[in-house]
Formats: sequence, C-alpha cells, structure tokens
Amino acid sequence: MTLLISHSLFKKQAKLLVKHWSRPPLKHTQALDYLAQLYGFKHHHHYHNTSLIQASVELTAPQIQAWLPYWVQRLAQISHLNQLQTKVLVLQIWGHILRYYPASHAPLYTCQFTFFGACLDFVAEPQIHYPFDDKPSIKNVIEALGVPHVEVATILANDQLVNLDYTLNHQDQLQVFGYPQAAPFYPLYAGTKPRFVLDVHLGGLARYLRLCNFDCWYSTTDQGDERLAQISAEENRVFLTRDLGALKRSVVRYGHWIRHTEVLAQWQEIINTYQLQQSIELGKRCVKCNAAIEPVQKALIAAQVPAKVLALHEQFTQCTQCRQVYWQGSHYERVQAALDSMLEAV
Repeated sequence: MTLLISHSLFKKQAKLLVKHWSRPPLKHTQALDYLAQLYGFKHHHHYHNTSLIQASVELTAPQIQAWLPYWVQRLAQISHLNQLQTKVLVLQIWGHILRYYPASHAPLYTCQFTFFGACLDFVAEPQIHYPFDDKPSIKNVIEALGVPHVEVATILANDQLVNLDYTLNHQDQLQVFGYPQAAPFYPLYAGTKPRFVLDVHLGGLARYLRLCNFDCWYSTTDQGDERLAQISAEENRVFLTRDLGALKRSVVRYGHWIRHTEVLAQWQEIINTYQLQQSIELGKRCVKCNAAIEPVQKALIAAQVPAKVLALHEQFTQCTQCRQVYWQGSHYERVQAALDSMLEAV
C-alpha cells in the first residue's frame, strides 16, 4: 500500500531525517529514498512521478498513530537502525501533528506474560502486561520483571517452545514456567550429584550440605559476585545465593535463589528442590574444607578431642586435608532426624 503526501511535506521530512539521523552523515538523496520506501514506493523518483498524477492525502494524528508501528519496523529494515532509533525519527518527521497527541509517546508494542510455579516467588501478579519499543530479548525482560533466568525452566511464546535468546514481538502471548514444573530438573546433573558454589552469607548451609557429602565451593571471605559467577560457569556448579542480582549474570547457567533465612530450612529447601534425599551420605566430607574424610584409629586422634568425647565414642573419622576430627555427636543426630522427617514426607 502506498501513501501519498504533499511534495512540500515530503521535502521537509527529508530535511528532518537528515537533521535527526542517529548515525550521520546521511545524504539528502538517501533520505528521500528512505522516505519513499517508507511510504510504499521504490525510490524518490517513483514517488515524484506518481504524485504528479495523483492527489496527496492529509493524515490526522490518530491515523498517523495507527501507522507508527509499521513505519518504525519498515524504517528499521531499510536503514538497519534499531526500532527505538527509528521511532524517534518517525516522531520527528511527523512531529508537526503528533506533538499535541500524547499517545505518540507511548510504547509501540505490547505483549502478555503469564508466570507459573517457582517464578511466582518473584512477581507481584501471575499475569503482566508488558509494553516495549525496540525488540528486547526475553531473558532481559524476564529479569527486568524480577525473575532470574536460572529460575526459568521452560518458556512458551504463542504455544511454541523458545529459549532465552527469543526476541519479543507485538502481541506475543508468553508463558514462563519455573522449576520443578518442567522436568528434568537441571539435566546437567542427571544421574550424578550436583556441585554447588555458595556466597559468603551461606556458611551454615555450606556446612549442612558438606555434612551430607555434597561438593560445595565456599569461602569465609567475600569473593564478590563476579568471581562466584565465574566459578559456577567454569566448574559447572549450581550458584546458591540470596542475591538476585548475582543470579542475573549471563555467565551463570545454573543457580537458585534461597527463599529461607534459617539454616536448617535452607538445607531442607535445597534437598527438596534438587530431590537429593536419596543421594545423602552423612559423614563423608569435611564441613570445614570440603575434602573427603576417612575412618581413623581412636588412639591416633586421642590428643585432638576432649576426654569426655573420647570416653563416649569409639568411632572417629578425620579429614584427609585439614585433619579435622569428627564423631557422631548431637549435630549429626539432629541432621539425621531432619532427614528422616523429609523422607517420610516424600
């Protein structure tokens, strides 16, 4: 469909296009060609020859507003600018009419998000109407709405499965599912135990997970989000943190935002979330340094434990790296009781 406008307006718009072009210099003849193609012609000579024998039309502000999405997309295709830049240009060339029309400043496109499962922990409402101008990636939008990408299991766009690289389109219907609704849960660890990296504020959780023989990278000194994210990526570790911003780093492939604040509840959360009940092996790993522990003769560690403990216990283990000595005390019994309770609930 072609649109004829007056010669005088066409020339004024070409000058405005040159003036406001975001990537100068733009030649006047090129601006004329861009406008001609924008309005459905092959080039500006085609426009000129056609307009000599046909009357031009006068558009109202509502009509221009209806054409805006098409013009923005078309100019982006022609010029290879992004759609946010081309929207600015279109508003400039039609500014003499649109300056008094507030709707012209509204985003061009809209889509509808519906969140499910664990994703609901991060959004105020399950359905969100999202307006936008340029075409952002769905990862950036989901995270802008509050959901870290590592908490997303499955995304459907108009009932079609898409990944985090998908770019939004006008009137998309998007469904975002969190774990564990979409199985399998973290396929990287299928048939194996997951390994974790924890931020500095989760020392208690690191001890509980190590006690259950889960490999946990943890430091008592703050290593910073960038360092932890890099460890997660390089060593294929699940990043555990209560810092939402840390989980939004693109390098992080697997991660989980810890919902609870009490240590035992955090431990139960991870065991249930990753379905690790059958993978627990108590007393196999050092809770201090993460190395393996092995049985040790009582006589060899007699000087390292209190006399009362030595009198009450016969079996001891020792870390192969830091030489910490362990025995089955009240802490062990507390964890075993919590584990038994979780297994009964499964």
